[in-house]
Amino acid sequence: MKLLKNEFDYKMWMTYDLLRLDDSLSPLFDHDLLDRELLSQMPREFPCIACIIRGEGPFEPDVAKFLYREEVEEIAKGMGIRDMHNGTATISFVK
Repeated sequence: MKLLKNEFDYKMWMTYDLLRLDDSLSPLFDHDLLDRELLSQMPREFPCIACIIRGEGPFEPDVAKFLYREEVEEIAKGMGIRDMHNGTATISFVK
């Protein structure tokens, strides 16, 4: 999991973590195709939390899953984090 704050963070995460590409790509590699693929899978908003969901079988590709603020807030509430104000949280675990 990784916090993606902006489009640059997203592109770096997708390129190096999900797709596992590196700087030694062949000069024949189609960078325009990569850019189009990155744009097609971009999260709907930032910030978000990015996760890699492994393919179910050996031939199934890994996929990106994004968690957005509202989902994180629901998870936090479920964990007993009561107050969240403008990016800060007061953690009070409820038993």
